[in-house]
Amino acid sequence: GYKGEMVAAEIESEKVTIAEQKEQLGTGHAVKCARDFIGEDGCTLILCGDTPLVRPETLKMLYDTHTENQNAVTVLSAIFEDPTGYGRIIRDSEGQFQQITEQKDCTEEQKKVQEINSGMYLYDSKALYDSLELLTNENAQHEYYLTDTIELIKKAGMKVDAVSVEDKREILGVNTKAQLAEAEAIMAERN
Repeated sequence: GYKGEMVAAEIESEKVTIAEQKEQLGTGHAVKCARDFIGEDGCTLILCGDTPLVRPETLKMLYDTHTENQNAVTVLSAIFEDPTGYGRIIRDSEGQFQQITEQKDCTEEQKKVQEINSGMYLYDSKALYDSLELLTNENAQHEYYLTDTIELIKKAGMKVDAVSVEDKREILGVNTKAQLAEAEAIMAERN
């Protein structure tokens, strides 16, 4: 992707394997490009490259929840007073995870949901590996959506859930200079 060569040069080491997404065809496609690397053993953690504020403790909480509950997928979520623009975590009347619905696809009732999808996930690697094979781009954007793998995994009868981050600032994306300044202020506050 954008400045991929610079990113590769920065993280190059014997411990890092790089999978290149030559065409930007969606988040599911990006992960699909790493499918062979993911394999079928253990867990796969998927993070956003523009969210530098997520803490190691939060990732450990995500992992602990995932393994303790024997989930096939655990979504890192957050509670926002104003969730506009974010995909919503839709739960049933008992609080069980049902699906992720993107803002543009939300009903008026779903738009009131304050639990949002952070775009960060922990998958059982085999479940992810298998679902990537079934992923299609049959949607309005003609993209491969990573969230479709969650639906495929849930339909296969495996357990999916979401766990909310304590400090919602951890999932803030940094894509502008103003957002970078905000992230730097948060990091300074932590120290």
